[in-house]
Amino acid sequence: VVGTVGSTVLTPTGPGSTTTFTVDITPTALGAWSFTLQVTSNDTTDPSYTIAVDGNATPGGEIDIQQPAPASIANGGPQTVNGSVAGATTQLIYTVENTGTGDLTITGTGTLGALNNVGVVVGTVGSTVLTPTGPGSTTTFTVDITPTALGAWSFTLQVTSNDTTDPSYTIAVGGNAASGGEIELQRPALSPIANGGSDNVAGTVAGATTQVTYTIENTGTGDLTITGTGTTGALNNVGVIVGTVGSTVLTPAGAGSTTTFTVDITPTALGAWSFTLQINSNDTTDPSYTINVSDTAVPGGEIHVERPVSTNIFDGGTDNTGNSHVAGVGTVLTYTVRNLGSAVMTLSGVAISNETNCAVVVTGALPGSIPNGNSAPLQLTVTPTASGSFSFDFDINSDDQDENPYDIHVDGSAAPGGEIDIQQPALTSIASGGSQTVNGTVAGATTQLTYTIVNQGTGDLTISGTGTTGALNNVGVVVGTVGSAVLSTSGPGSNTTFTVDITPTVLGAWSFVLRVSNDDTNENPYDINVSGSAAPGGEIQVERPASTVIPDGSPDSLTGTHVAGVGTVLNYTVRNLGTAGLTITGTAFSNEINCAAVVTGALPGTIANGAFAVLQVTVTPSAAGPFSFDLDINSNDVDESTYDIAVDGTALAGGEINLQRPGGTTILHNGSDPVTGAVAGASTSLFYTIQNLGTADLTISGQSFNTNNNCNVTVFAPAVNPIASSGSTTLQVDVTALSAGTFDFVLQIDSDDVSEPNYIINVSGSAAVGGEIHVERPVSTNIFDG
Repeated sequence: VVGTVGSTVLTPTGPGSTTTFTVDITPTALGAWSFTLQVTSNDTTDPSYTIAVDGNATPGGEIDIQQPAPASIANGGPQTVNGSVAGATTQLIYTVENTGTGDLTITGTGTLGALNNVGVVVGTVGSTVLTPTGPGSTTTFTVDITPTALGAWSFTLQVTSNDTTDPSYTIAVGGNAASGGEIELQRPALSPIANGGSDNVAGTVAGATTQVTYTIENTGTGDLTITGTGTTGALNNVGVIVGTVGSTVLTPAGAGSTTTFTVDITPTALGAWSFTLQINSNDTTDPSYTINVSDTAVPGGEIHVERPVSTNIFDGGTDNTGNSHVAGVGTVLTYTVRNLGSAVMTLSGVAISNETNCAVVVTGALPGSIPNGNSAPLQLTVTPTASGSFSFDFDINSDDQDENPYDIHVDGSAAPGGEIDIQQPALTSIASGGSQTVNGTVAGATTQLTYTIVNQGTGDLTISGTGTTGALNNVGVVVGTVGSAVLSTSGPGSNTTFTVDITPTVLGAWSFVLRVSNDDTNENPYDINVSGSAAPGGEIQVERPASTVIPDGSPDSLTGTHVAGVGTVLNYTVRNLGTAGLTITGTAFSNEINCAAVVTGALPGTIANGAFAVLQVTVTPSAAGPFSFDLDINSNDVDESTYDIAVDGTALAGGEINLQRPGGTTILHNGSDPVTGAVAGASTSLFYTIQNLGTADLTISGQSFNTNNNCNVTVFAPAVNPIASSGSTTLQVDVTALSAGTFDFVLQIDSDDVSEPNYIINVSGSAAVGGEIHVERPVSTNIFDG
């Protein structure tokens, strides 16, 4: 190929007297070659100037440089790079092709001469020896171009080789830098992946999702706008979910210059998988940034951690537990550990580290393995040491290929405050949201439970309400109020109780939700799911006096004043509130202190449902002062088979009146005294013995009668007054029936007996017609019979 001359008219002298032209010679094959070169002109002697040109062709490499491939750039030619941004790196990929007939050896890549307003990094070629044909005839190298400032920039790119005609292949590269965003993709952060590059994601498991996080950084001099993230082309043996970026506009520098997005990768089956990730932006040189993501999925366990259930916490992530913790009070954190893999996942332990202002223990350990598709809970209890921020790290060790260990950073904040704990029975805690099964309930009968509330916190706990929430299922419920609404942090004031009366409506299952409202920061309201099953049976209830219930396990504090050495009769009403007969198997006394207790009126063997019976207990204090004993009533009640009552009282030293007629026959207070042998119109003398059964003197303060019918009555003073302890005296009463027939009157004896200060008996009889002897000596001085 013969080129044209640079100038067709040449002057006789000076610069215009010469010109040039080129001749490109390409031997067709190995061996000798020749041709005749001709130049025609207006030279009068050599109008046709010829040269016999020849040579011998040998095999050899011939360099050709392309960017982008297959667009060739001639040796010494220019290249204009558009879209460069000041301060941002643009990477160009150059292709070197051997178009010769022999091997081409690349001996170097770099720049030649000055770098004008630009920084340049020239990579090495992938292969230094290129064959004449086939895949080995090309190679590539990269050139990173970073304009220093706004405006024009230039440099000379040089590639040296064994090309005999172009041993130094140069390209004049230039451009104009503007301000603008420049995208760079990194994984992990600070590890760039070039546009068109590859990212191998190791450790993927067939059927399990691996999440990777990519960082986008704006390395330019102006804002970078991200317009989209996704995939392009086919998804090969893989499912992919590409998240959105945290920020769509990235500043040139500072905290706002980076953002992240996640990609969830789920291989469909075992074996190789791949896809192309694409990020679109306003980068002028890389508006569509793609990387080829691939690897090979293997069978295995794939760990996945959640708290609460269905809320993922990724490996290396943070679990912020909030500010509802109380200093000094443990909080249970329950993590769900899932195996999303295609084989059993083996767990080798949990390690806790970096505990700051807290103590952490594993209170619910993981099993040794989790089958694929299953899960297990991990329970950690964290107790802040003091008010303020706290944190810790924990690692779950497993045979997961790419997440071993699985690390989670946990943080939160604690303040002083109340921490509620509900117990039933006392010392047996029921967690908030937990369940309680009540055994032994009887249809139609009331079971009373006593709940204890304990403040385990570092500040006061206020109880604002007790009750139920939601439906009452086959049950009636009465919730009592707490004994104290404000609980202190320690001591007796740190706990209180309340009662719940449960009455199943009919036979069968019953349930309700018990709710306690309070100011605990993380357990308000405190709900307990209470349930049971009602059966037919007897249900015992004890009262004293009648209609005043004494719950099982409760005290019966005796009112009034008791006298040492004097028995007091206690009448207990025992009811059967159940749906079947209640069998009574006995009564028992224990822990008798300063007293003796005996059954003076026993219960029957069975009390029908809806019926009652009276248990009579006589207690005799031994001496002045407090006394007590325990009474147990044994029955077939399913949840109160031993109905226990703690009886207590206080005894004083004092007199205790007892009235007899005739001697040895006691007439009880409000009792009756029948009189025989009375004759109308004649006086009958009645002699009563007054005994003092007490431990101190008994003083008789008066004796009288009232409501006398068909009779006249005379009451004389006692022979001895006061009456010493264990002593006695005689009281005479004369009665005269006015006519034949019945007569009656009420006799009253007043004393300082503390329990019977007005001792009353009802006296009655029937008078006959007849003589009535009466003897005197001297006259008017009676001498009684006997």
